[in-house]
Amino acid sequence: MRLQAIETIAIAISVRWQDGQTVERGNLLFNNSSYPRSAPVGGYAPQFENGEGSILLPTGFEYLARAKVDCDAGTTIKTIESRPIQRFRLDKDYRAERLTFIIPTAKCELWTPHPN
Repeated sequence: MRLQAIETIAIAISVRWQDGQTVERGNLLFNNSSYPRSAPVGGYAPQFENGEGSILLPTGFEYLARAKVDCDAGTTIKTIESRPIQRFRLDKDYRAERLTFIIPTAKCELWTPHPN
């Protein structure tokens, strides 16, 4: 068996609240639009810290991208996704640029798991 290498590009990410403040922690959600019913690229949602992150993506595909945060809503977790969803095609001529995601609410208290 012989595997063919797939070219990839690292995309830098910034995530901000609607007022421009840095989002402390959350996850990135990138889906390949050719596979609308599949999980996010790589099968997971990478975490970002202090409003910055990156993701390594295969070239030759169109992606739908967003960021999400989980806010502590007392007895529940309120998940908020960035808007609008960003759509872009990643090919060999793509010029690496920082994608900025805006969480469309005021800053919230982020949910953290409580030790048992």
